[in-house]
Formats: sequence, C-alpha cells, structure tokens
Amino acid sequence: HGAAAEDAMVAEIFQMVEDKEVWTPVHEHELTPGERRAIIRSSMFLNKKNETPTRIKARLVAGGNQQDKTLYEDVSSPTAATASIMAIAAIAAKEGRHVRTMDVGGAFLNAKMDTGVTVHVRLSGYVAALILK
Repeated sequence: HGAAAEDAMVAEIFQMVEDKEVWTPVHEHELTPGERRAIIRSSMFLNKKNETPTRIKARLVAGGNQQDKTLYEDVSSPTAATASIMAIAAIAAKEGRHVRTMDVGGAFLNAKMDTGVTVHVRLSGYVAALILK
C-alpha cells in the first residue's frame, strides 16, 4: 500500500510514543539476561478501511499470549459481546430509534498496568526505522 501504509504505521507509533506515552524505547543490550528472555514479539497489522478505500489503518500489537498471566487478575478484553450488540440493535430497530457508532482512537492505550512489572516488546527493524524517521 506504499506511502499510505507507511503514514498509517508512523501515526500508530506516534500515538503510542508521543500522544499516550505508553512505552519508551530501550536497546536490548541494556537489559538483563532474564529481561531479554521475557521479551514479547510484536506485529504491525494493516487494514484497508471500507468507508474510504484509500484509507489504511495500522495497529501495532504485542503477543500477549507470551506474557506471564499470573501478573494480572483479569486478562480478558473489555469488548462488548456480539449478542449484546445484536440485542441493542434489535431494540433500536423495533423502537425506530436512530443509532450512531463511534471510535475512541487508541482507547486500549489508556488501560492501566499496575503490576509494577516492566514489559519489553521487540519491534521489527522496519518499525524501529519508522520510529527514527
């Protein structure tokens, strides 16, 4: 997707580093051997948005399945169940209500991680180059 994809990836990284300040870059050689073994891999996903075919959305995600689940009381995602959404849609249709949707940009970045444990995530060389750019 060329420049549009790169722009989306830069926007995703900027949101994490500058807007929400959810992580700070560190060099792997600064970590202890135990910290290096606990590094979680990451992936960058791109998605073409249907409402605007030229719009690309990027999402940087970490392999949370590699994380120590004993650090957290609740590892579930606070996402509405499909059945709940369908029930609300059915009620709105029956009552002739107007319905709108919205997106809270970077909402997941506001989640609190109060475990006191630092989590390290490995970025690909390409993503690291985008950060420097």
